[in-house]
Amino acid sequence: RLLQSTNRLLYENTAAHAYVTLFFAEFDDNTRSLRYANCGHPSALLLRGNDQLDRLHSTAPVLGRAESWTCEIGECDLSSGDTLAVFTDGVTEAQDTAGQLFERDGCMAVLGGLATRPVSELVDGLIGAVLAFEAGGEPSDDLTVLALRRRV
Repeated sequence: RLLQSTNRLLYENTAAHAYVTLFFAEFDDNTRSLRYANCGHPSALLLRGNDQLDRLHSTAPVLGRAESWTCEIGECDLSSGDTLAVFTDGVTEAQDTAGQLFERDGCMAVLGGLATRPVSELVDGLIGAVLAFEAGGEPSDDLTVLALRRRV
């Protein structure tokens, strides 16, 4: 209901071409369950403690573009050592001087190589890799990365 209300408010109060992507999640420590809605946002990555890498794909369209809007809720378990990484499209759409995109494959390669490092190093490593990919220039979009690790 929260996301449906948010969609309605955006649809009624923004320009017709405006929209918002969103990754919304809640973690239940008792059941070790992560429930999430991915509304047109780049797929979050779940780095499993066993070196498996899962993508948390879109479960709903972007918010604010259509009056009629529905959302599915994704769910997965988080085990000890699992890391969730969420990032903006400024990360995946970063371009090098030849116009090549960093994309999800670039994110997966960097994060996979840093999976056992502290979360702060994982975040810094991904942002650093994107900046280096863009040849040290100014980022063309925002670079936001959030990473969370389940310890116990």
